[in-house]
Amino acid sequence: MPRSMINDCINYMNEVSKRMRLRKLPLPKDTENSLDLLSYQTAHLVHCKAVFPDEKQRLYHMATLNLSSVTACRAVSLFDTRCQVDLHPDGSPVIPGKIEAGSNGALNSPTPEQSGEAHCDSGYESSRSGRLNVDEDDMLDEISSDGSSDDTMSDIGYVSDCSSVVTDDGYLAGDDQTGTILWRHVEFCIARNPEPGRPNILFAIVTLIHTKGEDRKPRIKRFVIEHEDNLLFDLLSQLLALAWDDGIFAANFKDVEDIYTYPIPSHRRGMHLKIKREWLDVPIFREPERTDDGYRTSSKIPMKAATSGRYLKRTGEQTGQKRNLTQKCLRRGGINAINMDFDTAAAFHRRVSNEIVQRELRSATLLADNTVPLGLTDEQKRKINQNPEVRRLRSLCRRLTEEIRAQGYRRLRDAAGTELGEKKRQADAQLTRKLTELRQKAKSKNRKRHFRYKDTELFNQRDEDRPQPQERDPQPHSPHYYQIPERAELVQLLFYSPAPTTEEELYERRLRYIRLLIQWQRRQEAPRRGKQAEATISQPQPTPASPSLAVIPEKYDPLQCPFCLANPGLPLGTRFKKKSKRNKLWDHVENLHRAELAAFGTGTKRCGLCGMRRINYLPSSVPEFKNHTEKVHGIRLRA
Repeated sequence: MPRSMINDCINYMNEVSKRMRLRKLPLPKDTENSLDLLSYQTAHLVHCKAVFPDEKQRLYHMATLNLSSVTACRAVSLFDTRCQVDLHPDGSPVIPGKIEAGSNGALNSPTPEQSGEAHCDSGYESSRSGRLNVDEDDMLDEISSDGSSDDTMSDIGYVSDCSSVVTDDGYLAGDDQTGTILWRHVEFCIARNPEPGRPNILFAIVTLIHTKGEDRKPRIKRFVIEHEDNLLFDLLSQLLALAWDDGIFAANFKDVEDIYTYPIPSHRRGMHLKIKREWLDVPIFREPERTDDGYRTSSKIPMKAATSGRYLKRTGEQTGQKRNLTQKCLRRGGINAINMDFDTAAAFHRRVSNEIVQRELRSATLLADNTVPLGLTDEQKRKINQNPEVRRLRSLCRRLTEEIRAQGYRRLRDAAGTELGEKKRQADAQLTRKLTELRQKAKSKNRKRHFRYKDTELFNQRDEDRPQPQERDPQPHSPHYYQIPERAELVQLLFYSPAPTTEEELYERRLRYIRLLIQWQRRQEAPRRGKQAEATISQPQPTPASPSLAVIPEKYDPLQCPFCLANPGLPLGTRFKKKSKRNKLWDHVENLHRAELAAFGTGTKRCGLCGMRRINYLPSSVPEFKNHTEKVHGIRLRA
């Protein structure tokens, strides 16, 4: 379509909207402030009952909440925001600009307009360029200095260029395909404390290179990150824990305290913590994936914006917000902290501003209600089960299952690749989509009804004879039970321990916080299936000591899972749990550890139980591993 025709269409739509009065002003959007961030972090760390692939993903969410709040960045600056477009019938991506033969034998060459734009070969379309439908929040310009076309391509007003070299190789490059933030974009430095005998001052400089309008004029933004007194907001400690666990530092530090206590030479004011070259282009926040060791955080794949969006939505539901929590809510909070947090009425009347009113007025969680229903009622579940489309799809799935069984397949996945197996897969996908659609619609209806009528009902209860709701005394301790001991210690440290009164206490508290974060992200919570009952304990369980080599047994109970036993990240109760029957053990291994079991077919995966005893045994095949597990460790797996 020519450019002139595009402009005519836009002008026509604007004129029709004006005459028919179709354009309506939207309601004010939620805007985050510091109190809201505290609610989000508390709901995520204390009240969230969801099971993450591993605890590193939970720490990722804590760090991204803080990083998005203080930088007011879009999702494109941190995560992979690509979406698949132009797929071939076989599912392979179409590479723009590639010459292909058409149905009439002619060659389809790219037009001049298409060839003038840069494309990537990944089959994805970046959300950073070529956007015609721009959301209302995206029409706000980035905060810039004066709009001048300076060749330095960097916005001033954030931090002074104290160092021209950001990474070890001297370049500030990024991943053009994914556009995610990498370890090369974070610079850790220490400076000498002006008070003699005090620890070094650690700070980090975070550089965002993927911002709005980067295709027209790249705008690099840099932010100084330092320690916060409130450890929930301490983004620097969280980034340091992630970096320490990844092992990105070139220096051989034995403990995190070495960074703060290293004596800086007298002729220098600070030092730079160099990053290993192989870690420069590794994303800071990474997507979970299925590996040979189970479902856990990937070592290379960047986190997708959709994954972060799911974490944000879950946190918003835990805090009881009326609208879904999104990245734009966090971004608006940072922007308003710079541009709009000013009490004009107080300035006009020359009076002191009421800080309580101003703080609560700009809070996104002012009207939040954590009693809002998150599930479905029995009546709604019954209606969903009796939905005609759901009943038809369930009947189809049952009929296809019977046909697969009739053809002699022991398991449904054995029929994968056949015509019946493909029909069964498509029917299951349709049923899942329909159930998800109906459940989400019912949950959204419940939330809207709650926020529409609940406040009025509470006000009207004062004038009626019904009993008044009694205020319950706050509990002295959290009633939650955590499978991961490190998470329980973090909750105890952050919420139930006395606040530090001196600089020494604050320093020791921060060191303990960083060490807990390093240990915490290496753990993994056992997956839960079915409806879970509420479990409570009065005190968090202490971290059990690791067994020594002398007490590690060679043989185990025949009903214990060898993969759970070899996973030190799981809680002890889950690791040594015994199944009630051998068939249940076999089903558990084949359902939860299928990829780990198949990895022994490559001949490169070591036996985990032998590795605990520092024995290097490599089975050459899956049958050999099963035979070894039965003879050496006393656990028989299904042949």
